[in-house]
Amino acid sequence: MSNHVRNVVRQERIEEANRAQWRVNFDDDTTSIGAVVDGRVLACEQLTSVGCSIMTATVGTNGFHGGDGGHGSRPYLRSAEEGCGTFMIKHDPRSHTLDIVGYGDDELATLIKVLRFAADTLQAQSTRGDLR
Repeated sequence: MSNHVRNVVRQERIEEANRAQWRVNFDDDTTSIGAVVDGRVLACEQLTSVGCSIMTATVGTNGFHGGDGGHGSRPYLRSAEEGCGTFMIKHDPRSHTLDIVGYGDDELATLIKVLRFAADTLQAQSTRGDLR
């Protein structure tokens, strides 16, 4: 990725963070990373929410592409518990369900923050195209 593209992406990330409502803790950390999904490079944003529990969420998209999955749009969300919290995450591929359960007040606050971050990031990135 060229320096110009990196600077543009960095500036967009700063502007997105300034508009967002999810960053409520000064210990939180954000960064930009790339993820490869089905051969497509997605410019993702990553939030590490630090409180009594620590959770890292990575989210990104290559934007709308005018149709179903065959047209190329790829929204991406990854969440990882990094410690101290109590979350149960269960995926059932047969019923296409994903359950995320937090146990405690801080887990509730963390989940709210992570979901707001994910929604804000996907909305802000929805007009982007593939980087490759």
